[in-house]
Amino acid sequence: DDRDDRDDRDERVDERVDQATPGTPSVAFESPAKNFGMPEQLFAYIVDHIREPDDLTELRQVTLERYPKAPTMAVGPDQGAFLGWLVETMGATRAIEVGVFTGYSSVCIGLAVQRNADRLLPSKRDRGTLLALDRDEQTLEIASRYWDRFGLTGTVQALR
Repeated sequence: DDRDDRDDRDERVDERVDQATPGTPSVAFESPAKNFGMPEQLFAYIVDHIREPDDLTELRQVTLERYPKAPTMAVGPDQGAFLGWLVETMGATRAIEVGVFTGYSSVCIGLAVQRNADRLLPSKRDRGTLLALDRDEQTLEIASRYWDRFGLTGTVQALR
């Protein structure tokens, strides 16, 4: 029964990822302060080849609209993909995020934690855990909506 629920959730997430196509994201992604000295052409290539699910693109748009003066706090698709890859490569089934903001990185980390838990933990009921620490109720509310969309409600535990 739990396995069927997990398979349904995984199919929904896979559909979202499949809907995302490589290319320029629909929400402009410019982050010259966050490309860490990387040559602009390389940065553009990376951003152009990231498959960002539509819901994460929407989250970036919501973040820009609600917090236009805080773009340096937001994780972009390049960093989100890297964080997810890093967590998955490490095989982490438990993680802590200090400073959630609107939740882009916690979605990426949480999905990787879930994939690792599915693959590595003996109990299929254990979906892994991401402790998400933030003190801002407004941004946590936004984050929790996107955790729900990605089926991360049982994996992400928000601590205020």
